[in-house]
Amino acid sequence: MSEGVPHATLVALIRQAAQAADTRPWLRVTSGSMSPLLRVGDEVAVAAVAPERLQVGDVLVLDEGHGFLTHRLRQIRGELLYTRGDRSLVYDAPFGLEQVVGRVTAVRRNGRENELNPTLNQALHHLAQAEEQRLACLRQIGRGEPLTLSARAWHRFYFYRRWWLVQKIKNPKSPI
Repeated sequence: MSEGVPHATLVALIRQAAQAADTRPWLRVTSGSMSPLLRVGDEVAVAAVAPERLQVGDVLVLDEGHGFLTHRLRQIRGELLYTRGDRSLVYDAPFGLEQVVGRVTAVRRNGRENELNPTLNQALHHLAQAEEQRLACLRQIGRGEPLTLSARAWHRFYFYRRWWLVQKIKNPKSPI
């Protein structure tokens, strides 16, 4: 994080820049929780988003109070937002609407800038939903016991399916 700049000040600056029409702030990804869409070292562009314009499936930058979290919005219940990383099996603690810093609109990787493809974004969201339903069934069968080898295998299957989708949409002529 930035040395010497209070976190609240940093959040305010990013929000202000995200609302400007001629600029967009970029933040560096520091974990693999959104892999394969976002990788460690990628940079994400943040744009302001009004609470009424939030959609399930959006990738959001959220203020955790001590840092930022970039995860996919999975559910909206009143004033609470439920998020989860694409690679995670566990939901984050709920966030309030006031914790939304902005929506991710582009990804910069290895010097190349790509706008976040809405079709890919929604496909990844639906695939994550299917994974969640499958794992919920496996948990019911196991009556709440830790995930079995079979459940972990399904999680890997969905992860590689997401990776394949990312590759296919970014390069439709690719043989994979």
